[in-house]
Amino acid sequence: EPDTALAALDRLANSRKLGFHQIRLARAQMLAQLGRGPEAILDARELLETTRLPIPDPGEVASAAELLLAQDQTAIALPLLERWTTRWPQAIFPRVAKARATFFSGKPDEAIKQMQATIDLDPTSPLLWSLMAELLEAAGKPQEAQAAAQKSAQFAGQGQQPR
Repeated sequence: EPDTALAALDRLANSRKLGFHQIRLARAQMLAQLGRGPEAILDARELLETTRLPIPDPGEVASAAELLLAQDQTAIALPLLERWTTRWPQAIFPRVAKARATFFSGKPDEAIKQMQATIDLDPTSPLLWSLMAELLEAAGKPQEAQAAAQKSAQFAGQGQQPR
């Protein structure tokens, strides 16, 4: 029963036995899967706007932002991602989410620049090159997308994972 599971997550968050941010993210993801988008948006937004210590980690921030993007909430996600990427300039996943949000906000060239800056932090990551290829393809740049896809394939056998 979804409502029972959501209530259990709320009890866990209040008990502080598990991390508040992990629970908030799990709750938002569950709500999104149940088709309860407005509630999912509130939970994801709360996680991204938090000043509660300890702060969420970069992976939690990126996941909450991706949830907002999936709910067509780019206008909410983008300024919050700007804050978090300023806080963690070397964190890969929030930067990727920011590039995607920038793309969805109608600024593909700026998004490509942001993605290239992210790749510059980890230039042998096949995942980052693959994501760049997707971004370039969506921006209508098939030749550049193919070149990025080739770089992804080139690095895929080296076992690199983004930081």
